[in-house]
Amino acid sequence: MADIFISYAREDASAAQRLAAALESRGWSVFWDPRIPTGQRFDHYIAAQVGLARCIIVLWSSAAIASEWVVEEAAEGRDRNILAPALIEAIKAPPFGFRHRQAANLVGWRGEDAHEGFQRLIADVAGLLGSPARRADVDPRSGTVQGEVEAEREKRQEADVEHRDVQKEATDEACGEPRGHDEEATKEAPARQVRRQPSPLWRMAHQRIWMLGILGLLVLAGLGWLVLPLARYRTATETAKMESVGTAGSVEDKKANGEESEAAPAAAPTRQEIKAQVGYLSIPDLSSGDVIYVFDQKSGKQMGNIQRETKLPVPPGTYKIKFGDMYWSDVQVPAGERQLQVGFISINDLSPGDVISVFDQQSGQRVGYIQRGTKLPVPPGTYDVKFGEVSQLIEVGERQEIELSN
Repeated sequence: MADIFISYAREDASAAQRLAAALESRGWSVFWDPRIPTGQRFDHYIAAQVGLARCIIVLWSSAAIASEWVVEEAAEGRDRNILAPALIEAIKAPPFGFRHRQAANLVGWRGEDAHEGFQRLIADVAGLLGSPARRADVDPRSGTVQGEVEAEREKRQEADVEHRDVQKEATDEACGEPRGHDEEATKEAPARQVRRQPSPLWRMAHQRIWMLGILGLLVLAGLGWLVLPLARYRTATETAKMESVGTAGSVEDKKANGEESEAAPAAAPTRQEIKAQVGYLSIPDLSSGDVIYVFDQKSGKQMGNIQRETKLPVPPGTYKIKFGDMYWSDVQVPAGERQLQVGFISINDLSPGDVISVFDQQSGQRVGYIQRGTKLPVPPGTYDVKFGEVSQLIEVGERQEIELSN
């Protein structure tokens, strides 16, 4: 596991190599030039190294800004708060999302220790990782680092083990097990110091999976609202059929056993019996323009109207009939047909513009108007016919037509 991961564009490999050598000389382990083990996928291996690093240094240049790999690796360091950015080229600004982080200025740096930007980067890395580990002593006879071969072998073995751990963690996450449930992984977790955060691509995929799941639930709920009424209707229909079949079967069984008596009721009402449960209201001798409205006595709801040679079907009950502004209340309608016997008032020799008002004497409500060539239908009773300021009382009986002279 390397302490530092250097993210750079391929065009800036020389700058990355120079920086890696300077950091390693101070005791930190650096991953910068991926040596992919045989049989390993490049993207998986790089992702594993990024996830295991405790510090990510990104070298910003025009080529690095255009590289999706560099931007994604820098985003991993930013999200985990282990990013140490540095400028190796005089660019206008880092990519959007990284401009609020101050970067060390390595423009023109050629490896000298006294460079101000390099010293600032070393301080930032030390703030994230702490003091570097002591390097091995140099053999004065050979000029090589003691144990270099063994250290290289150990690094490769450690990289293989870490890669297997990363693959195992990915498998555990796919199976629903929490990351780091293994005992060895739990022991190594404190050494990383910073908890790994999911990559932006993983978060985006996770959000889309949630959105698809919610959309699926909404579709299922909509189908349920459509299917449930149909299922209820079908169940009610089948139940009615079964009841009718059961009733018919029981009647046939009684007939077969001789249990049905002469006074037993019929199995089902006939068409004539159903029709007898409705009343019909009509008023004979109405003129073609007469419209009489009928209202339910109890609820006050309008049941319909009666016109010339029409019959209004209504349930048996009590109704009130409207003549103008006056109501004829307590009209009983039994099952069958009921003709309302009303009277008529007409006036001879009226001019075309004459309009004569007729009022009920008892309630004072207007019953209607009489014009030339018309006759006004009224319930039997006493009425006040207005001729301007003069009125005339008349008595009207059932089916009686009163003709007044002007």
